[in-house]
Order: sequence, then C-alpha cells, then structure tokens
Amino acid sequence: MRYTVLIIIFSISLSKCSSVKNVEFDKNGIDAYKFLDLQTYPASITESMFWENDFELARIQFNENDDFNILMRDILKLKRIKKGLSENFDFAFLIKKDKKTDTIYASLNQDLFTIKKNGYFEYYKDEKGELKDVLRNYSSFFSDCW
Repeated sequence: MRYTVLIIIFSISLSKCSSVKNVEFDKNGIDAYKFLDLQTYPASITESMFWENDFELARIQFNENDDFNILMRDILKLKRIKKGLSENFDFAFLIKKDKKTDTIYASLNQDLFTIKKNGYFEYYKDEKGELKDVLRNYSSFFSDCW
C-alpha cells in the first residue's frame, strides 16, 4: 500500500514536470545554453555544431525583469581583444529584446566572451574574472560541474 501511494505521487509529479515544458516564456529575456560535452568530438566545437547537437545542450531561461538584462552592458565594459573565442563555446546566451536577438558565446574557464552582431564576432576578455564569478554565484548552472 505504501509503495502504491509513492508511485501515485511520483506519477503526478512527473506529469506536472512535463507540463512545465509547454509554458510560454516572455518574448523578451535571456535563454542561456550550456554545452554539456557528453561525447568526444574529432574536431573543435564550432558555432554550427553547438546548435546542431541539441541533445548536448542544457537551457535555463531568465525573464525580462531579471538582473541578466545587464549582461550585455557588463560584457561591453570588458577589455576588447582582436582575436578571441570563435569555437569551443561552453555557453551561449540568446538575449531577446523587442523582436531582436543578440547572441553571446562564452568560455567561463578562459574568461572569454564573444558577441555575434550582424554575422561578425566581437571578442572580449574578462581579465579579472569578475563576470565569471558573478555568473557562478548567481547559479550553479554556470559552474564547471552541477
């Protein structure tokens, strides 16, 4: 009898979790994707490979009113560099604002950020590692393991 009750509770909780996937989030906000690197790849992970292997991606969403709206501003304050991260991205941030989407790629271990605008990349380096610390303190999603 006790196991039957546990199975019923577990089934109800699973059905509630699956219905959460269908919830529509705000059109404005940030979707953060983490490349899980579950498999070994023969080459570097390019931008297209990052998105093609959706089974390798974990996603977390932040709404428009979240503190993450300052992410782009904080990256633009970092030191701009000539060459930076153009593959082997660990994270991607899709920042949606007023029907426009900006993409930021990041490697937090290397303290590198890449902003893709109009098909071109701009590279930034967080020399002090402060933005990495802010992200990791905000959520374990941004840590090396979780």
